[in-house]
Amino acid sequence: MASSKKGYFGLGRVVSIILAIIPFTSWICGAITRITEGHIICGLIRLIFGWN
Repeated sequence: MASSKKGYFGLGRVVSIILAIIPFTSWICGAITRITEGHIICGLIRLIFGWN
């Protein structure tokens, strides 16, 4: 069975896919998601360099 986790910030799947397609929002949302999960260093690297 599929995971019951929602996409970015509890938004629906379609909205999360749209946000993931747009490069700037994907970059910001990915960094914020990593920071909220407790991966602060990875979130900062993502903000500075845009990868990880």
